[in-house]
Amino acid sequence: IKELQQENPDTVAWIEIPDTPVSYPLLYSGDNDTYMTRTFSGEENASGAIFLEQHNDPELTDMTLFIYGHNMRDNSMFGSLWEYRDAAYLEEHPLIWLHTEEGSLAYEIFSVHRADTGTGTYTLYREADAGYAAYLESEKAASAYDTGVEPDGTEQAVILVTCTSDTEEGRFVVLGRRISPEES
Repeated sequence: IKELQQENPDTVAWIEIPDTPVSYPLLYSGDNDTYMTRTFSGEENASGAIFLEQHNDPELTDMTLFIYGHNMRDNSMFGSLWEYRDAAYLEEHPLIWLHTEEGSLAYEIFSVHRADTGTGTYTLYREADAGYAAYLESEKAASAYDTGVEPDGTEQAVILVTCTSDTEEGRFVVLGRRISPEES
């Protein structure tokens, strides 16, 4: 991470879903515009980069971490997230990893579904409370299928977000609950 930060100080982690195309630097610029159309190296490009929501803490301390990436036809960026519509794909790729300077964080996927912008899916929680537990329960219930994973209401969640082609407001989301690396 330190080497990547020398190239781009906006680097906060490396995101990886093993054995998928998702393996990129995770960037944070303090806005949601910069990396929509800029690469890791700062070049203008429609593919953009993978980036953390502007309202999230770049130290990754919030209970909900929103990570955005374009749905590219060649499966780059977050184009391959659509594969999670098939439960068999989830069985083969159940974990999301965030590799940071301090170590690696593992997240077990518990929900995959479509969520329009402006819905409760995009609620930022900074700490675990009754509202957060209800949020996790609601997101689990919204899943396109039963993943077999039950969040307990106290673990951090990562929410991967990519666009859909059917509406301007449509997004596809993949949610994971943090587990200890030993559980992975």
